[in-house]
Amino acid sequence: PQMTAEQTSRDTGNPVRVIRSHKVLSDFAPAKGYRYDGLYTVETAWKEKNSKGLDICRY
Repeated sequence: PQMTAEQTSRDTGNPVRVIRSHKVLSDFAPAKGYRYDGLYTVETAWKEKNSKGLDICRY
């Protein structure tokens, strides 16, 4: 499997840029377009099941 930016951030302490899209159904998504939400450092990560029973990663 490929290493994601989030996993690399967790392992190295380097921040990742978070950009949110209007295309995602989320309370945090902008009404339209894209929004830069800042730099974040991932401290922990875990897997859980979404509402469809699929594995997703949380950070």
